[in-house]
Amino acid sequence: MVVPKSFAAFSVIENGFINFAALPSLRLSIKRRQEMGQARQNGSVYFFYYPNQILFVGEYFNDILLILALSRVFQGFLSMTIFVTGGAGFIGSNFVLDWLSASDEPVVNLDKLTYAGNYQNLASLKGDKRHHFVCGDIGNFDLVLSLLKEHTVRAVIHFAAESHVDRSIYAPEDFIQTNIIGTFCLLKAACHYYDSLQESGKQTFRFLHISTDEVYGVLNAEDPAFTEQNRYAPNSPYSASKAASD
Repeated sequence: MVVPKSFAAFSVIENGFINFAALPSLRLSIKRRQEMGQARQNGSVYFFYYPNQILFVGEYFNDILLILALSRVFQGFLSMTIFVTGGAGFIGSNFVLDWLSASDEPVVNLDKLTYAGNYQNLASLKGDKRHHFVCGDIGNFDLVLSLLKEHTVRAVIHFAAESHVDRSIYAPEDFIQTNIIGTFCLLKAACHYYDSLQESGKQTFRFLHISTDEVYGVLNAEDPAFTEQNRYAPNSPYSASKAASD
């Protein structure tokens, strides 16, 4: 069976033809893939999810589904996973729950489970294959980069942070380490991952950083609400660390 030249980048394709010897693990029935949580139907097309790539149906072969690996040229178009940091915290967990209630797009959830993180916030997602929880630190460059690559992430949503003004006064080191250095490490890993993407993937990749209004200082009851046009005026280690991460 001849396949488009665009598939030539994959090892299972040789000189424009499928190397059937390289495909035994890919020749599985639709039913089996659905049972494994790796298949999703969209009209007449079935999409198949793997840790490192997205596959789609090529054609039937003796009543068995023959799956062709897509070239990474299409990576940005088909990549369908978001990466959330701090997803066990109050705001982050509510975002994850709301996201998965409205979308089938998988979530990789990285949280260190410190005082602010509570895994029980995510109890309703137990057994949900769309939710992949990892207990880890955003400051772990190697871990973050491996997760981004493994799950072919299309967007990073960064909630993870040390918070509370009082805590920042008594233990400012934690705020510097997580909010500033941790965010830097996360950005560094995201940049390395971004550089590895094809042009289509780069065009669709997004990094969303969650800040706080406290970077603008004190707001009195009679003052108008802060906007992004306000000047930064942090007045605590917490707000200063968030301003630095911004």
